[in-house]
Amino acid sequence: MGEIDTERQKLNCFRMRELGATVVPVKSGSRTLKDAVNEALRDWVTNIRTTHYIIGSAVGPHPFPDIVRDLQSVIGNEARAQMLNQTSGEFGHPTFTNGPGRLPDLVVACVGGGSNAIGMFNAFLEDKEVRIIGVEAGGEHGPWLPDGSDTDKHSATLTKGTVGVLHGSRTYLLQSPDGQIKETHSISAGLDYPGVGPQHASLKACGRVEYVFATDQQALDAMRTVSRKEGIVPALEPSHALHQTMEFAKSLPKDKIVLVNLCGRGDKDMLHVAKARGVVIDTDVKLNKTDFAQQ
Repeated sequence: MGEIDTERQKLNCFRMRELGATVVPVKSGSRTLKDAVNEALRDWVTNIRTTHYIIGSAVGPHPFPDIVRDLQSVIGNEARAQMLNQTSGEFGHPTFTNGPGRLPDLVVACVGGGSNAIGMFNAFLEDKEVRIIGVEAGGEHGPWLPDGSDTDKHSATLTKGTVGVLHGSRTYLLQSPDGQIKETHSISAGLDYPGVGPQHASLKACGRVEYVFATDQQALDAMRTVSRKEGIVPALEPSHALHQTMEFAKSLPKDKIVLVNLCGRGDKDMLHVAKARGVVIDTDVKLNKTDFAQQ
């Protein structure tokens, strides 16, 4: 795991260690997901007889993107079945019931490497009436500064990237003209990656899926809005998708159905979000006799 990501994901690291895992911080390169994948692949090919390579994102050489897509497709398959069930019959939601069951008009998910998104999108790719949108990490200002000049402080690979090869697959990358991988940025560790799964590259190239971005601040704002309006604290990754979902919803008729993949909860991000908001949290909790008396 990239050293920077171990800092951003302190609570997840602690949970993994409690479950018995060894978490190794990667200190080379940009110290994020790209470098963690680099080191995992190096270790795998060096110790091929005793090591099994497993990755949770839809990136890397064949057949790993297909394996991840197939395993993650439970997300889309169940969402599709539930959507049809919720929009039909006597148990259907009264707002959406209209005939034998409806598919969503719009499906939205965040995209870093693209595992949660491909798992959701896969169930709807053949339904041409369903519009599908992936939301990338626009970083501090988006792929371009307000004055139109370039910036590298983002991870909007499909929005601004060019075709190249990384981790054994040909896909869109954030790279220099001579093919060197650029450093990326996102407030969310899960979206901070300079490439994208090859299936998403194909879906962009054929035009079946649209890809847009949301900035760090837009994700933070969406996270707060959903937390306060719905009582659900989303992770920073799907907060990017939630921002664009709310933006697209403004122009949709009231009877349209939007399905957004809330692919993670925000507990893991609370310390990082507090820091981004300038809130100091003292994690050194010290109990005294008064505290015990109050309990």
